[in-house]
Amino acid sequence: MAETEPSHLTESHLNRVADGLEPLDLTESDELASLLTSARDLGIAHQVPTRYFSRNTVVRHERLHFLEWGDPSAPPVVLLHGVNQSSHA
Repeated sequence: MAETEPSHLTESHLNRVADGLEPLDLTESDELASLLTSARDLGIAHQVPTRYFSRNTVVRHERLHFLEWGDPSAPPVVLLHGVNQSSHA
């Protein structure tokens, strides 16, 4: 029987996401490269390199996914998205 890839690497999702509570480093991903290209095309300033992690946390028995960007020593900024939007956009 063939070994299957971890669920965060399957093609069923448009974006890779952390599978459990361990963070998934997306800093070198094609996804981040595409987002940085779009930012540059739109004239949006950003640091290079840019830290980019997919993470999960559990709050009141619910698993919540979030993306962690940038310098961890900088003040945090929290952005929430709606039901039909993606935090990967």
